[in-house]
Amino acid sequence: MKGHKYLLLVLLTIFLVACNGSTEDSETQPPEETTQDESAALSNSDDNEVDTGVGEAESGTVENEAADDEAEAQPDPESEPPSAPLPPGEPEEIMVEGAEDLSISGTFYPGAGSAPWPGVILLHMNGGRGQDWSEFAQLLADEGYASLAIDMRGHGQTGGSKDWELAAEDIQRIWNYFTELEAVDVEHTAVVGASIGSSMALDVATREPDINTIVLLSPGLNYFGVSTDDRIVDYGERPALIVASEEDSESADSSRALQDLAPGMAELVMYQGAGHGTRMFSQEDLSGRILDWLNLHVKAEQPATVADLPASAIFQSDWDDRSPYRAGLISSEVAILEETPGASVYHLDLTISPDLQTISGQQQVFYTNQEDVPLEDIYFHLYPNLLGGEAAISNVTLDGNPIEPDFIFNDVFADASSGATKQAATVMGVPLDTPLAPGEQVVIGMDYEITVPTEGGSNYGVFAAIDDVLALAHFYPQIAVYDEDGWHIDVPPANADVTFADVAYYLVRVTAPAEQVIVASGIELNRQQDGDQQTVEFAAGPVRDYYIASSDQYTVISDTIGETTVNSYAFAEFSEQNEGVLDVAVIALESLGGRLGDYPFTEFDIAPTPNLALGVEYPGVVVIRSALYDADATLGGNDATFYTESTVAHEVGHQWFYSVVGNDQLNDPWIDESLTQYATYLYYLDAYGQEAADAFSGSFFSRWNQVDRDDIPIGLPAGDYDGREYSGIVYGRGALFFIELAEVMGEDAFDAFLRDYYQQNKWGIAYGPDLKSLAELHCDCDLSGLFAEWVGDL
Repeated sequence: MKGHKYLLLVLLTIFLVACNGSTEDSETQPPEETTQDESAALSNSDDNEVDTGVGEAESGTVENEAADDEAEAQPDPESEPPSAPLPPGEPEEIMVEGAEDLSISGTFYPGAGSAPWPGVILLHMNGGRGQDWSEFAQLLADEGYASLAIDMRGHGQTGGSKDWELAAEDIQRIWNYFTELEAVDVEHTAVVGASIGSSMALDVATREPDINTIVLLSPGLNYFGVSTDDRIVDYGERPALIVASEEDSESADSSRALQDLAPGMAELVMYQGAGHGTRMFSQEDLSGRILDWLNLHVKAEQPATVADLPASAIFQSDWDDRSPYRAGLISSEVAILEETPGASVYHLDLTISPDLQTISGQQQVFYTNQEDVPLEDIYFHLYPNLLGGEAAISNVTLDGNPIEPDFIFNDVFADASSGATKQAATVMGVPLDTPLAPGEQVVIGMDYEITVPTEGGSNYGVFAAIDDVLALAHFYPQIAVYDEDGWHIDVPPANADVTFADVAYYLVRVTAPAEQVIVASGIELNRQQDGDQQTVEFAAGPVRDYYIASSDQYTVISDTIGETTVNSYAFAEFSEQNEGVLDVAVIALESLGGRLGDYPFTEFDIAPTPNLALGVEYPGVVVIRSALYDADATLGGNDATFYTESTVAHEVGHQWFYSVVGNDQLNDPWIDESLTQYATYLYYLDAYGQEAADAFSGSFFSRWNQVDRDDIPIGLPAGDYDGREYSGIVYGRGALFFIELAEVMGEDAFDAFLRDYYQQNKWGIAYGPDLKSLAELHCDCDLSGLFAEWVGDL
């Protein structure tokens, strides 16, 4: 399969029709922390005012008969008009006794509405003063927060000399004073600091466990001898927002280190060219970002604890117990278990019928609202109804209580020969009795009966029982993604991958005929056999989807790379081809692991299924079209095995781009497919050298040639491409874009960018602007023209 076979790749005309088819010494002050005089000049400059982005809403009129009638009606003399919320009071200058009897000057900003208000203490950077926070403090006041901005010793109206050890004692006294005010709600508080002020904020927060959250602007690991690496650990599981700017190298590096060290949820926001500390308020969205964070972690009521919610009726496991997933992760990735506390947890119990055509099951999902707004409904995709099968849902419960779901019906595929469609429920909405506030949790349960199609169906036959193989893609009700655009519940186009999902955790119990060999995402936890039935339990996470394939014809061979066992399944008659598949998978894992970071799971599986694509990717599992194992089969005028190596390498690449780094596969397919095509190019480069890689890149041109090298943007939604355009543009021109990008950036810069792109977006969702800005950071260049030419609008 290897050897000189790559020389034939220049002949490719059809391939993967769809994959689914300068640093300062730590003891010195940072460069941005200038003298007190310079900072004061900046603060007093009229040109240094910060635009918070908050303005008055324009009022309008509505003209209709009802409005006219109301205008003519006389008011009821007995009624009183509703009172408007009280506006914020005027700021008040205060003095607090600090260490060694030094008087600390500050400004107290009352909040709008009625006291007590949630409270925020604001700590400036070196050379600054409390007045630096004035516009942000006013925004907080308008939003119903009380805040206190102080002049630390040696700054502003506070006398004394700079002494950061004494300053920490001052701030402790400030905290005591602040929380003794009747106007401050001591159960809802935060501290926000800039530069050395962030060090002070973290210091007081480690000693005051009642502080709900902290915001650190341009923090350092050691400003003026004040270390923060130990303090972030002592701060514990509470949430922290960390903000820095990339060109501010010491703080940027420190911010990443603090995020990695934080035991709890630490969100990192990185800007480009924003400056240091409070100067970053030149970024129009920064005030809003911090306010959203405070609203989520200070104002929000405490969510129900796990103990308040129904226990799992399927597994004897606590919802927040991550221990079952530990063995499925390599040692360097185990920390993610503690870094994803809000990820959904699925418990599934399935029974596969002897004819493989029916799946009876129940599931419970432990769901946390990770958004910054309350949710009135939670939506589930019903993918079997899209893929030629059927999902009948019953006995839906919310926190153990029966509830009537809402179903959304759409036209879906019905018959391959006629192209007919039918009406089917593609989405199920679960209405909530009361809106689910940010951070709150619910348990949603349901039963279902899944009918599996026995023909190819739609979307390349990824969900079907054909030729003694059961392929269970997207078989269970899966929670949709919610983001700034709302719930993503549109019907996916037939030419694209169907899933767009956040990472979650899965415990899955499968009962099946004893002769079935089950291939599944994750690791096996337990196995029992009772007569002609077997029951196998699996754990997987964090993963974006859960996949199962099964056949009584599978045999398996295995190899290891690092901490990962690679299992390659095939039919017995294709044992020789299976050895080649296993070899390619191991080399691909080694290639991309070396370039990007090790494959994160301790198991990786490959299996053949009769899908109509060449290969399809799932978390921890990839499936290859059965014909690619058969030396007697032909595809596209070539021996089918001609496509095997490139297909396997491509699907392995998706473990980095789709599985770990997620993206919206419906609206941004280029982010995983085009990049994975480029990753396959890197596989050939590492396995055989530049000549082989160049030969493989000829297949990109062959695909693009199918649409006459039309300059169609690669960044369109999948459904916007017609006919061969999806293959020609996303898989062909898209891969060539990354080759061009590497040439423009330079090899070293591009390699560093690609690794950072993976590392920074692990377990999250990446978007086009994220990719572009990171590339520009690494090449220190403007790539707007290149992206506009190839990708289109971002």
